[in-house]
Amino acid sequence: MAMFVYGLLSLAFAHSNKVDHAGAKQSLRAAAPIVHAERFKRTLVACNTFPDEEAVSITQNRHTKLENGLGYKQCRVINGKIQEGDQLVFESKSAGTWTFQVGALPESDSALLLVFEKRDEGSKVPAFQSFAFPPTSDDAQLAVIDTFKGKAARTRVHLKDAVPGHNRAEDLDYDRVYAIEGGDYDLSMLLGENATTAPNKLHMTKGGDYVALRLGGSGYAHDYEEELVTFSLLDSSAFATAFAAIFLEIGRASCRERV
Repeated sequence: MAMFVYGLLSLAFAHSNKVDHAGAKQSLRAAAPIVHAERFKRTLVACNTFPDEEAVSITQNRHTKLENGLGYKQCRVINGKIQEGDQLVFESKSAGTWTFQVGALPESDSALLLVFEKRDEGSKVPAFQSFAFPPTSDDAQLAVIDTFKGKAARTRVHLKDAVPGHNRAEDLDYDRVYAIEGGDYDLSMLLGENATTAPNKLHMTKGGDYVALRLGGSGYAHDYEEELVTFSLLDSSAFATAFAAIFLEIGRASCRERV
């Protein structure tokens, strides 16, 4: 593996989640009481990668509204304290109501990423992916996540050093978090040995947390183009609008793996 990619890091911050089918009335277990003050600073970022035009609202424990309108291809910092056992209810007019139950949280300051996605190409059922970025000052951390649900061959993410005169490069698989040397990089999607997108430039700094998302696929009303989107968890302004994306048109089929 190239020297600027140091290795894999721990992924999930929640090991259990519970989903309610749209319209179903189902009782939820009460969260265990919290008997100590919060000792760690945890920032929660929610991303909506479900291919649909309807925005998603997020409610904590059925009564505290955290987000009113999280649109497709949007990620936002969620205000409020998240505790182990919390129920985060995601709801849209199309997808219905679905609940993520927070599992064990890192015993440290951390950035937490929760991705609302479609379960598979032929289903209308949502699902979740969750990731944790432990604090570090030695390198940057990049989560590479595949949320594409459509008829397209599975790609990889090609990471290349953008510094003139440097030729370091590495192919990254999806649904992993990588520790990477800080610097300027070009990211693109590969199909076989051929790049399918123009380079997407990303500057990564030591101690920073970053995400690359593969988006698109079969939606409720129509199919969505396959895209590679990158953003920084350090820049809060990035969560206010949809991110700049690299568009890709290559067929309609997906072969998806999970790790």
